Amino acid sequence: MDPDTLKFFSSTNKLTDMLYDTYYKKDIRMLEHIEAEKINLIREAYKLLNSKKGPDNIVIYHLGEVVRLAHGSSSQLMGIIL
Repeated sequence: MDPDTLKFFSSTNKLTDMLYDTYYKKDIRMLEHIEAEKINLIREAYKLLNSKKGPDNIVIYHLGEVVRLAHGSSSQLMGIIL
């Protein structure tokens, strides 16, 4: 697997960890960091999808879906925290 794909995988894992921590710590300030990270990851996914081929693209696509789904869950998370 390409090193850029592995880096994207790691960044996506960090995002899910941030969502988890935000939920259990009830820290609304973390939502700002999550939003910024999601935007960066979506941009990175598009860039990687344009430059990679084969199995890397499949992995990047699915990780991009994780980021997209995290986008929807963070607004629900805000409702739970408040």
